[in-house]
This record gives sequence, C-alpha cells and structure tokens, in this order.
Amino acid sequence: MNGNFDNKFWYYENGKLTPTEINLPEVDDDYNYHFAEDGIRCYSQITEKKSKFFPWNGKEFVKAE
Repeated sequence: MNGNFDNKFWYYENGKLTPTEINLPEVDDDYNYHFAEDGIRCYSQITEKKSKFFPWNGKEFVKAE
C-alpha cells in the first residue's frame, strides 16, 4: 500500500467543488503517485526508470497494457 492515502480529492463542475472518493491503483510501498491529465504514473522511489502507468477511462484508473 502506498503512503498517499491521506489525500483528499474534489470534483469540480459548474463552479462547484464536491468531495469525492477515488480508488488509487495498488502498487508496492516503494512507489509514489504522479497525477497527469490522462491518468496516474507511479514511480519507484528506488529508481525512476521503473514506473507503472494507469490511464483514466472516465470511471476509474486501469492498468495499461
């Protein structure tokens, strides 16, 4: 489990912020999340050359093929 689970997420629509829950992908403890426009990239804290990408499909983050 990643140590980023204390983050709070908000949904913005029509000038309004609404609290929401996002299920983050499960990765090993040595990874950090980096949010991008098209999904989440998880980088290893040990070596940045090792990463995993999870694109957003409009409903959830899915593992890239």
